[in-house]
Amino acid sequence: MGAWKERERTVWSCRLCALPEEDEAAGLEEELRARRLGFVEDARALRQYIQATGCSQEECARRLGRTQPAVANRLRLLRLPEDILAKLSGGALTERHGRALLRLESEALQRLALDRFLRDGMSVAEAESYVDRLAAPRNTPRCAALKDAGIFLQSLQRDLETLRRYGIRVREERRETDTELVLIVHIEKRDCEGGGAVAL
Repeated sequence: MGAWKERERTVWSCRLCALPEEDEAAGLEEELRARRLGFVEDARALRQYIQATGCSQEECARRLGRTQPAVANRLRLLRLPEDILAKLSGGALTERHGRALLRLESEALQRLALDRFLRDGMSVAEAESYVDRLAAPRNTPRCAALKDAGIFLQSLQRDLETLRRYGIRVREERRETDTELVLIVHIEKRDCEGGGAVAL
């Protein structure tokens, strides 16, 4: 069997016809140049092409008219589990959503984040912000800052109550998004006589 394989490769090498790998590479190159594939399928085709040709990422990029970082970023997506790649292939999310998932240290967190992306229809910016929150270590200056913000809000509430006790009309609007707490305070511009403005 080994001798037959060696003779077969000799025939191929004499260029009586193309090597099977060359046929595969040519087909993949044509498909990759056409850019009709989704980003996950494109990543898989890039990996196949590099394996078939034995070329580097840099050479692959040159042949396909792409940049080396673009090729590298596509290939990095293949580090994600297959079930995540299958959901990313669905068309609702982008390559940047997938790259955001790579910043999470565990597959469990990646799946959690992906389900949230899909459920809430997150934009890329929203998804990246959500991943930042998931990836942030528990004991960081950011957590201390959040604690300080809570103390500030408590202090603000006490000050507003003081204004109300002095007969000044105060109205609050509060809303919360995934990334911020928005607090708007309306203070009526009048003094006790109804003439001037409250000095702040």
